[in-house]
Amino acid sequence: MYFDFKQLLGDLVERVNGDVNGEYTSVVCDSRRCVGGSVFVAVKGVVCDGHDFIDQALLSGARAIVAEKLPSGAAGVEVNDSAAANAILQRHFYGTPDEKLALFGVTGTNGKTTSVYLIEHILNSCAIPCGLLSTIEWKLGSCIEKSNCTTPDSATLYRLFASMKESELKAAAFELSSHALHQKRAHGIKLRGAILTNITRDHLDYHGTFENYFQAKKICFSKLLDPDCGVAVINVDDAGGLRMARELAGFCRVVTFGSIPEADWIISDYSSSIEGSSFTLKNYCSQYSVKTSLSGKYNAENLTGAILLAADLGIPFQDILTAVADNIRVPGRLERYIGPSGIHYFVDYAHTPDALERVLTTLKSDVRGKLIAVFGAGGDRDRGKRCEMGRAAAKHADMLIVTSDNPRSENPQSIIEDIVSGIPSYTKYEIEPDRSKAIRLAVALARPGDAVLISGKGHEDYQEIMGIKHPFSDAVELGKALEELK
Repeated sequence: MYFDFKQLLGDLVERVNGDVNGEYTSVVCDSRRCVGGSVFVAVKGVVCDGHDFIDQALLSGARAIVAEKLPSGAAGVEVNDSAAANAILQRHFYGTPDEKLALFGVTGTNGKTTSVYLIEHILNSCAIPCGLLSTIEWKLGSCIEKSNCTTPDSATLYRLFASMKESELKAAAFELSSHALHQKRAHGIKLRGAILTNITRDHLDYHGTFENYFQAKKICFSKLLDPDCGVAVINVDDAGGLRMARELAGFCRVVTFGSIPEADWIISDYSSSIEGSSFTLKNYCSQYSVKTSLSGKYNAENLTGAILLAADLGIPFQDILTAVADNIRVPGRLERYIGPSGIHYFVDYAHTPDALERVLTTLKSDVRGKLIAVFGAGGDRDRGKRCEMGRAAAKHADMLIVTSDNPRSENPQSIIEDIVSGIPSYTKYEIEPDRSKAIRLAVALARPGDAVLISGKGHEDYQEIMGIKHPFSDAVELGKALEELK
């Protein structure tokens, strides 16, 4: 691939040392992957700084270095932001595939994964071949790869988009995490549309403050193709979304939705059961009845965002409504299992106070008997949300079983104590650090008419303890527990 660094990087360039324009074999941030003809980009990461590995990259054959501090005598380009430069160079190396796909980014605290699955489902159902990049998997057409993160690094991101283009897909929906936005993994990308699902507390261990977290989310909407084409679809039912919509007004085309009168599209007449839900979606001149296999008011919001993005593409509303009436499965997102006594069990990824409260509120309104919640909290993450999760669970569930999630390097008992600190003394709860035993305890306690929520891990097939990922699946463990009842 031919590189003209000044043309590609523009205002990022501080100085150029040597004759660096020409053909390159790869763009890498890992010095171990350098070969003859590589561009090595020194990016400052959370754990280590790529600038410390420039000498190793040169020894491995790097032809040019891109860095914020270029070593004396090294051929390369000095830039004011190497993370942004890396994203731009990766985009160019893979042939700017974002210009050939209608790309839809989804950001927000909760609902990102469900939303990208909904977009993918609607577009494919309406004869627009669509790929997907999610926390769970990467759908590239006929090829499916297991995901290893919410939003891939720049090189992987553009490699995947290029693969979608080669598979003749026309669109793609993908999750944009606050970490990825802050780290500029998608810098320079062109979006056809973007959704903000909601903004509530999360990842303050990384961002420090809620304001920093909000500003990271806002970066997503700077990537819309242009004011006349790209659309920002914003859920204004929480204060963060309402603020975002107001701040984006005038910068890009904004379409809002929610239950408040100020929304462009209003969700009303919501009705739900354990088997699915329905609601009315209306604006100043149109009204539609929406039926779906998904339960929960929050899923009505997720679905509305996907519907409005699809409608902005010009897909007839009736075709969209037909698509969303299908049975839609999102792995690990309120997945329903029915036990031998007709008891409903749900596996869900909810791992924030807001997400836990949303899913419990949904189930509580639909269950005839008691609602039992099995949950924990991740280690090495925002400790402040743990007591809030305990408080949210106690507010809506009849019985709590507090267990281990992914403790990572922390003592599971310490995490559990943080959660329990938010549980009122009058609330019924059990502590069982062994997650497998906790699931079996919930199954043993449940009676006909009850519902059991197992939350926190969703689709994950491992449990991380002291840096080691042990095979573990909530769905598999639930299946074993139910089998033992027969």
